[in-house]
Amino acid sequence: MPTFNAVWANIIRCQGEVFHTITGLPLTYSLSEGKAYFTIDREGKKIRQMFYKKLIAQACERIPIKRLSDVADLRGPSYLYAILTDRRIVK
Repeated sequence: MPTFNAVWANIIRCQGEVFHTITGLPLTYSLSEGKAYFTIDREGKKIRQMFYKKLIAQACERIPIKRLSDVADLRGPSYLYAILTDRRIVK
């Protein structure tokens, strides 16, 4: 199981790259001052959601994440699932 520091380093490295939600919606994110800003594009409308690093750390404690329900109790589970199940982030 990867450490949070390793996962966070990969999150930093991959910001701006396209990820996909479980339903195939494209997702990107950027980081600023310990916060992650996720942007999802739904039919030309941009939806933006902010996550604190602490929330991502909580989700990382659940790796390996097998199902969306593994993070369903956290804010923005579909975004967390998309990032924390991607091989670019969790190796």
